Amino acid sequence: MDLDDSPDESDDQGHVSRDGDLLHDEDDEDDSLNEDEHEHDHEHADARTHALEARPTARPDIARSVSFPQRKWNRLRKHYRDHYLVLFKNTFEAGEDDYFHGDLSPTQLGATLWQPDEKTNFYRALRRKGRHDLPALAGLVGSKSVVEIKAYLDNLRELEADRQRFEAQPKNVAHAEIPAAVEVGPDCEAILNRAADALLAFQEQYDAAAAKESNGMWLIDHEIAAELDERADDSEMQGDAPDLASDDDASPIPQRACSFFHLSAYLELSERLFMNRGSNSPDSWQNVAEEGERPSITLDCVTLLYDIIVNLLRRLVQSCIFLAQSRLRASTTKEYRPSGSVKFEDVAAALDVLGVRRNARSYWVGLARRNGLRIVDDAHRRGVDGKAAIPYGAVEESLSQSGRSRSVSAARGASSGEDEAISESSSPMESEDSSRDHSNDHSNDEEDDVQGSEGEVSHQQEGDEDFRDGTETEHDAPGSEGRSKVAISRHKRFRLLEEQQDDYLERMDKAARRREESRLLSFLGAEEHEKVKEEDGVDLGVRPRRLRKSVADCMGWSSINFEAEWETLAKRRRLDSPAD
Repeated sequence: MDLDDSPDESDDQGHVSRDGDLLHDEDDEDDSLNEDEHEHDHEHADARTHALEARPTARPDIARSVSFPQRKWNRLRKHYRDHYLVLFKNTFEAGEDDYFHGDLSPTQLGATLWQPDEKTNFYRALRRKGRHDLPALAGLVGSKSVVEIKAYLDNLRELEADRQRFEAQPKNVAHAEIPAAVEVGPDCEAILNRAADALLAFQEQYDAAAAKESNGMWLIDHEIAAELDERADDSEMQGDAPDLASDDDASPIPQRACSFFHLSAYLELSERLFMNRGSNSPDSWQNVAEEGERPSITLDCVTLLYDIIVNLLRRLVQSCIFLAQSRLRASTTKEYRPSGSVKFEDVAAALDVLGVRRNARSYWVGLARRNGLRIVDDAHRRGVDGKAAIPYGAVEESLSQSGRSRSVSAARGASSGEDEAISESSSPMESEDSSRDHSNDHSNDEEDDVQGSEGEVSHQQEGDEDFRDGTETEHDAPGSEGRSKVAISRHKRFRLLEEQQDDYLERMDKAARRREESRLLSFLGAEEHEKVKEEDGVDLGVRPRRLRKSVADCMGWSSINFEAEWETLAKRRRLDSPAD
């Protein structure tokens, strides 16, 4: 389908003014038109003007709703680039790179033999899941258990620790050798954003045109939703509503879906609550919509939501019937036969089985805070500022206390959860004050523990820094002052190496940014490519030397032994007690 439609069919001949007159170009080739042709042109223009004026008032036609995607495409089509589509596909549709080239040798660990294909699957799973999710690694490998996976990981950690301790050149992988993401500048980012918006407008316009041609109704706005709701209400009053329980109904699924929902309420909720995050938020519908456009919903979304809700209701009804039958069989005796009806307890149990909440009060109470809505009091009362925003705590407290009364049977199953929600949201200031008082009471007690543990932490850090510097801890110093001076000097060298490495990585990022911007701009054919080429290059300088890892860095937290609280406190008391 060709989406490169001209905005006006009369562009080749002239323009239509607001009065309906045809304004011919001054360089018209045929200057010998007779009066009949002029009259025909004027009649054609007048008829076209009347059609344009009568279109909005005739009925809420679908073509008027589709004009918003067309208007957006006409506004952004000058920024559309075919090369950006190629870049988009290469970025998001590219497969994972295979970093394992060559054959891996088999490894024997006790009674377990690791074949090359198993090791390849293990390393691929390790790249996806990390080294801590052992069940996931075992599931991806397939042929090894969790115990065997852990044993292989421990063996790799031990080999890494031995290499760091005993080899003169451990050949560690530096941060500069790890591929990192590239941050482009604001100018290049603006060009990419405009190209992305143009591609999105092209796709939306294509989907709208294709859906309109195949279905006839695609986008449901407020006027169409009101018309559909009115038709559904009339059909319900006349008793012609479709049966939602059977799939053999003669009415099509889109018609049943539109009559099942109150679409005007859906659009009103989206416009005022779900999509309205304030004028300053980029996620608000007011910042992404065209002029005069309001939130709408497509027919495909309505049909999909209809299928989801109908399937959920069927599962809920089946679960209620099954649980009711089980209750009847368990409670039926010779002397007592209960009535064969579904009770509230059966519905509540079915909701628990399906994992569905019994009520949605807590969801609506916290909606304003989650969506960042600005709530104002529009009541015309004395002393009330209608423009001042109400705090979220006051909004949640008001919504929690204004709940409707429920029946006795419903309150029996859901009273406990509602009381907890009301107690938590009705007094937020009291909970904050109590937590502050509790933290202040224990702050003095925790200061002694922190001060007592500072010596151990500093001692462990000095030991780790000795291994990072490439040498082991030296115990032949003459006294404590000599050891402290050696530790301080090593600490300074370690900090100096870190600063050099950070500076080198910063220069690498700048160079990578220039190369990536030049590549993107030249690929897209932007004019800013020449400006980027004229800038001077970045001198990377000398790469700093790599740091040696400590044993703790190689083993990770898996080498830490768990100790109970009383064991840690007992050791601390022995360290704090004076020597005899």
